[in-house]
Amino acid sequence: MAKLDHIEKKRTLCGVVSCGGYQSNAMLAIAKLAKRRKTPFIYYTHPIPNWLKENPVGNYKIAKETGARFVEISRSLGLHREILSRVGRDFDESFTYIPRGGATVDASAGLRRIAFSIAEFHRKKCPDGAGVLLASGTGTTALFLQHWLPDNIDVFCVPCVGTTKHLNEQFDSIVVSASETEKSIFPSRFPFVLDRDKSSVADFPFGQPNKRLVETYLEGLETADLELDLLYGAPTWQMAFADGNSSGAKKSGGVWRRRRQNWRGEEEEKGEVRSFPSDLLYVHCGGLEGNPTQLNRYMRLGLL
Repeated sequence: MAKLDHIEKKRTLCGVVSCGGYQSNAMLAIAKLAKRRKTPFIYYTHPIPNWLKENPVGNYKIAKETGARFVEISRSLGLHREILSRVGRDFDESFTYIPRGGATVDASAGLRRIAFSIAEFHRKKCPDGAGVLLASGTGTTALFLQHWLPDNIDVFCVPCVGTTKHLNEQFDSIVVSASETEKSIFPSRFPFVLDRDKSSVADFPFGQPNKRLVETYLEGLETADLELDLLYGAPTWQMAFADGNSSGAKKSGGVWRRRRQNWRGEEEEKGEVRSFPSDLLYVHCGGLEGNPTQLNRYMRLGLL
């Protein structure tokens, strides 16, 4: 996971602490990192269902096997705030804290590496410019890819966890958390974000099984030999290609907006785009280890 490059390169790592969902892709990546570095990993999450504890599957199962320690917190409590209150009790100050989803300015370094690889691919395959499509949770990957990519490559991101407004607020929270020196690495322009309020296919909550999503998942396997994860990949494909299909259609059924002002308050040239560029690269967000959990849910609900 490129967002964790800065942690991987630490010479000394006494322990890691983070928070989020119990089937989080970021959580599993951190668990694997901690195992490689032979260091403890404490993960704060909301209550885990008893059926999952009794029959672990997906990211949760793999993380448990790596030695991750799960601490359940009431849904009435904020995970980040609760972690701060437990310094010195559950762990000491030598532990490295990784925000939910790896949403930190430090993630920029690893995403620079990914951006350079994307730029090189585009230079060879479509030198006149192209677009990059990806799913967004905290928006960290989209934000820094847009910064490091050349001006002729735009980033299009689909807000999977919440609304378009929520994703833009996530962008802002990363900026606000940065020091004045760190702010020099922020992009001069934001990514394009799908306006979920104007999408006819964006009416499903994050993580909730939906027949259209599993149909998109199966279509990707059958027509393009592409396995999407059901939490981020399938919703992104469904929303981005609402009027197309997973075999490569470029038609988008939604409105894509870039904020008219960047974080410095400067006016942006582009405020809206209604279609993708002729060349588009989809950045797979991983998370396939979590598919068994999701597929089990679909089967239990009779959707598969």
